[in-house]
Amino acid sequence: AAARAMYAATQRGTASIRQWAHLHDRCLLNAASPQLFGTQYLLGADGPERRPVRDLDTLDTRRAEVGLPPAVDALRDLRLRLAAAPRTSDQKNDGASTTNSTESA
Repeated sequence: AAARAMYAATQRGTASIRQWAHLHDRCLLNAASPQLFGTQYLLGADGPERRPVRDLDTLDTRRAEVGLPPAVDALRDLRLRLAAAPRTSDQKNDGASTTNSTESA
């Protein structure tokens, strides 16, 4: 239901198609189906690993259709972000009050 609502929001221009692609992939994986856009990863022994993808040969074409970079570039960028030195609490909070200090990868 959430993916359908997000897709409708993309049609109205109130959500991005990229956001919908991420949610769509998550919903597919939660339903035990391979993802379509390759946006979901698990942290493995050697770093992030892409969860199963349907029709891997056409993955980059599907990603381009929703404005996502090629899969190899996305994985490289994710690995670089995760390898970066952790930020200190001073860098995470510049003194302003915040209710959520979690970060997304």
